[in-house]
Amino acid sequence: MRPQALFFNGNFEGNLECIADVQSILPEQILFIQPLMNRDIAYLRDNPPSVDDPVTLYASLFSDKKKISYTGEIVGWEIKSEINTKKRDAIEKILNALQPKEGGLYDHGRNLLHVRRVLRVEQPFLDSNLIKISDGKPMQYSPRPGGFSYVYSLKGAPPSAER
Repeated sequence: MRPQALFFNGNFEGNLECIADVQSILPEQILFIQPLMNRDIAYLRDNPPSVDDPVTLYASLFSDKKKISYTGEIVGWEIKSEINTKKRDAIEKILNALQPKEGGLYDHGRNLLHVRRVLRVEQPFLDSNLIKISDGKPMQYSPRPGGFSYVYSLKGAPPSAER
């Protein structure tokens, strides 16, 4: 597992709950998250994740943006507008069958994350437990949903990071 991870702030619970429900039974079933931002997630673009080299995912919910409520693995990334018709149709079938609350593949937002092993955290923890890669400081609460930050995986945080 890479030491770098991604934290997504203020996700809608319905989609994450649906993913976690499916993956609690089928943890290797790849499902999808569609961040609403219109710019590339540069780290994923420049360092594409895979099932053999995933990136840890941390996610807070829109209803409680201060706490990490879900974790998982990002195992793929792509730009939605560049997905060919055949693959788009296959993704739509998966979304409709296994993630019906997602409502299909959106036209808005640029990134499509492929995720597996998404779990609801039994005891959600404060986002300040995550250490930002940019400055080595703990995450600070942001009331705006939809953002993301590059953080250290809790397993990959530098030894000097305070918890």
